[in-house]
Amino acid sequence: MILNLLRRILVHDPAQRARVIDIQSHKWMSKIYSQ
Repeated sequence: MILNLLRRILVHDPAQRARVIDIQSHKWMSKIYSQ
C-alpha cells in the first residue's frame, strides 16, 4: 500500500502526480490515522 502511494506522489509530471486530497483519501493514510 505505501509503495503505491509513494509512486503516485513521486511522479515527475505535476498533472499526473497525486494531489493532497488523493493522498489524504488513500487507504494507507486512512489506516494510519484511524489508529
